[in-house]
Amino acid sequence: MFFFDIMVKEAAFQDVTWHMWLYYFPLIVEALEANYDDTGEGIDPSDEHPTIGAFLIYHAFDMLGDWVKLIDELPADSSHRQVEAGGRHQNGNIPKSATIALGRSLSTVLMSNRIGDEFKTYLMEVVARDVKGLKAGSPIRAALIHAIVTGGVDFSRAGYLPRLRTAFGSIDFVLRFDVADLDAAITPPRPAPPVSGALHASPPSDAPRRKVAPRDHP
Repeated sequence: MFFFDIMVKEAAFQDVTWHMWLYYFPLIVEALEANYDDTGEGIDPSDEHPTIGAFLIYHAFDMLGDWVKLIDELPADSSHRQVEAGGRHQNGNIPKSATIALGRSLSTVLMSNRIGDEFKTYLMEVVARDVKGLKAGSPIRAALIHAIVTGGVDFSRAGYLPRLRTAFGSIDFVLRFDVADLDAAITPPRPAPPVSGALHASPPSDAPRRKVAPRDHP
């Protein structure tokens, strides 16, 4: 992974308009998830990196996050600074491609039945800190949030959003406050409370009253 990191970063600084095959990283995470096992003797699932596989997954997330945040280190005239906020692929843009790859990797982890909740929360915090490290309101921050919510694709896997909300709700509350835009994108809006007495309100005193015709008595 070390040499992959050098290749991608050098390509960005040399303004090579290609993603440099960083989309292999979600596939690497998928392979690591498929072989993930923290049930062996002497393994503590509550450790930061309970297994070698866990450390490699974290390392993949860390590198993808670095490639996203690389945008602020590039020259002002770099083509890699021209990021569209939505989820559309920009294969010639390294930071934008890294947001999509990171979203796909997060989706793989959160949908896993092999990876424990503590490690999922840990990686959710890693990704949330990546969001925090980007300028508020910037297209790259919006692109990363979009990738997180959609799992890096235009449609998320069935059941992904509830797991995303659970993982996000488990991270440090101060960090959640620092990424309020991510919180708003993940958390469904609450319905407005009904107005008290609105259904049984009496007409105003000056409202015209319906006239009742007098009844004829026999």
